[in-house]
Amino acid sequence: STFINDVKINNILYLTSGSGGFENQGFTNLNGNVSFNGTSGIFNCYKEAAFDNLVTISNNLNVTGIATLGSGASGQADLQYQGVSKFKTQSWGGFVYGSLVATGDLKVNAYNTGGSLKIGQGNEFTINHDTTNTSITENVGNININASTVSISTNFSVGGISTFSNTVHIPEDVFLRF
Repeated sequence: STFINDVKINNILYLTSGSGGFENQGFTNLNGNVSFNGTSGIFNCYKEAAFDNLVTISNNLNVTGIATLGSGASGQADLQYQGVSKFKTQSWGGFVYGSLVATGDLKVNAYNTGGSLKIGQGNEFTINHDTTNTSITENVGNININASTVSISTNFSVGGISTFSNTVHIPEDVFLRF
């Protein structure tokens, strides 16, 4: 079916394979359940589509433009892979189930001042930036750096006891003051 003007459907819209689909060039408001099954049940809306009830899609969902998910009463969107939740929105942000892989930068609070990266159920390890200084905090054990060389390119200050388990090399033109 093809419609030129606005369409409002107050009951069920059910598209199956071979049904030809639904196309509307105006605004679409669907108050009933919507079900898409098969490979050729096509839904095209060129302006805006509002779904006030359950939408079931049994095949791929392709969106061109902006899609808003979870703007209903719960405000929650649940993205799944093979029936298992992988990302779920919450009132405070989003929850990732499994690993998050970034092919670029991973920014924390990049558009506000300051931010923290907290690791562990009880925030055992934290990297915090307060717009001026950055701090690394470990609340449970030690911070171990295991590398062939550790370089610090600016001033280095130790507040506490330093323990060396091997030879300390000091260049000839450097003096230690006690």
